[in-house]
Amino acid sequence: MLVVHIGMGKCGTTSLQNFIFPKLAKMKDLKYLSNINYLLGDCYSLGLTEKRLNNIKKILSNYKDILISCEGLVGENLNCWETRADDNLRLFGKEAKIIITLREPYGLMKSM
Repeated sequence: MLVVHIGMGKCGTTSLQNFIFPKLAKMKDLKYLSNINYLLGDCYSLGLTEKRLNNIKKILSNYKDILISCEGLVGENLNCWETRADDNLRLFGKEAKIIITLREPYGLMKSM
């Protein structure tokens, strides 16, 4: 099982990562990877090449059931969201369960 939380900025992602997801992962017997930026490196700024994709998939294949949470999977640039969605599909596959946290626009802008 692969559960991927694609947390957008200013949506409580840090609180989920620190307090909710560790407990949820323990309850569901999942390996929790709280921030996979160390795996992704600069792949989203430079593009998800086949080599990077295969390296990340190889690392993820070491775990049976995983919960991942990372704001970097969506990015802040609205113009890149479609590309990021395609990259996430290539990386995690159609079988992954995706959780996306959103915030209503006014509150988001006010918090920034």
